[in-house]
Amino acid sequence: MHRLNNNHIMELLLIPRPGDRERLLGHLETFSSNTLEEIVEVYNKSCEIGITGNQFQGVRLLALHKAFLNKCGSSPISWTDNMILALGKPVEMVDGGWREKS
Repeated sequence: MHRLNNNHIMELLLIPRPGDRERLLGHLETFSSNTLEEIVEVYNKSCEIGITGNQFQGVRLLALHKAFLNKCGSSPISWTDNMILALGKPVEMVDGGWREKS
């Protein structure tokens, strides 16, 4: 499920399902060993593909959001009310962090 708005490209309502926690932890383990450059690449590819409404994609994006927070302290993915994931615009690396591409 996605929609367009002024602040985000697309949003997804993520409703927890059995097995999500284990999948989330698996993705977090993978992303924690990735460099920031690799995480930015994964994020930008996600922007290119868009939100499909798939539960597995939502769990992966949540893990990606947490990986950005762990590495940079901020994320281009927003997580609102513990249930709405939103992709922003594509990003680029700058000074050990990220910023939206112009």
